[in-house]
Amino acid sequence: MDFEVLKKELAEHKVYTAWQFIENTNANIRVAWYCLNTIAALSDKMTEIAHKNNEEISEKIKKNKSITITEADIPDFSIDIAGEDVDGFFLIQKLIRDFYQYLRNSFDSIGQIANAGLLANKGKKVDGTDFPAMRGKFLHQTYSGEYPLTSAWFLKTDGDEEFKYIDAVCNRVKHTAFIKNQVSIGLFGCENKMNMGVFLRKGEQHEKANLKDKMQQAIKYTEDSYAEFLAAFSAEFKNDLHISGRYHEGIKVYQQYMKDSELSSFSLSYIVSQQPFSEMPDEIYILLLRNNEDEIKAADSPFTTILITSTDDYKTAIGRYVAAADDAVGKDNIVKYRKYVKDTDITDPQIALIKSIRDGTGKFYHANLFFDLQTVSVSDDDTFLKRTVLPF
Repeated sequence: MDFEVLKKELAEHKVYTAWQFIENTNANIRVAWYCLNTIAALSDKMTEIAHKNNEEISEKIKKNKSITITEADIPDFSIDIAGEDVDGFFLIQKLIRDFYQYLRNSFDSIGQIANAGLLANKGKKVDGTDFPAMRGKFLHQTYSGEYPLTSAWFLKTDGDEEFKYIDAVCNRVKHTAFIKNQVSIGLFGCENKMNMGVFLRKGEQHEKANLKDKMQQAIKYTEDSYAEFLAAFSAEFKNDLHISGRYHEGIKVYQQYMKDSELSSFSLSYIVSQQPFSEMPDEIYILLLRNNEDEIKAADSPFTTILITSTDDYKTAIGRYVAAADDAVGKDNIVKYRKYVKDTDITDPQIALIKSIRDGTGKFYHANLFFDLQTVSVSDDDTFLKRTVLPF
């Protein structure tokens, strides 16, 4: 999968917010690989410590013919982490839990990709979009018909024994209790033992299994399943369903500032429309986005209202949209298509203009990549004019 190509295609098809969840899925799988590789490195290090200890004891036996083994002769399996000694067995057990947690997180992130990239305007809110929620959504008759490939992936994954095991381990440890895994380093010629413990979850018995084999199977399964999902997703998001009324560009902002006149100091955002306001959709969705050849940047829309004008002049207002009350935007690194609804309480365009000016009183913006900013030069505050042309 060429992720750079995919990223650009998501922007072109106005489902760019799916990209952040693709990045998160990739990050989850990378963390799982880190856990797996670190467990192997810890095992090797602890085995090295055990061998060194065995050699020391063997030398003592050769020298003294016989010795009494005491607790002091047991090797110290502490590992230096940032200057602190941490028990190696504790680290391995922790990394096993983290490994399964991040693999399971990957499937929740995949659910977020499907929600943002396919359901789009019909999607669920980001905090209620885990794998089970999206499985139910895509198995619904409406969406299974629109997205048969993605629907088939959810159905197949939900029935896969490997997915069920990842889910069982993760949720057992997270919600109930630790699994008693066997992790031992062999002393005096004994073999190392690393086994996933036996456990019962929701009436299903999971038997003891070789830990290395189970973890390698789990991460291979996750990567293969993710690749299958991306193939289905890439084929279906380009159908451009549920993306009507989405804007990346075309947002303009007019602002003016007078030191001693609050009513004459305001900003307002507007979009020029060739359609009569009555023919525009009841809802529009805005994500501030700039798609350059080498870089894509996105940001949430900060505007509480969007004026609609007939020409590139805010005074030619024909109506307005207001930010949806149920679609709050806060300070976060997650970006979204912010929803705006028609302000049907106002039928007079001039009243819509006056209310938008009032809403924008005291709100000002700097020059930026995302929208066309016009700051009128009639301001009586030169410092304000100089400050707003700086991009921060």
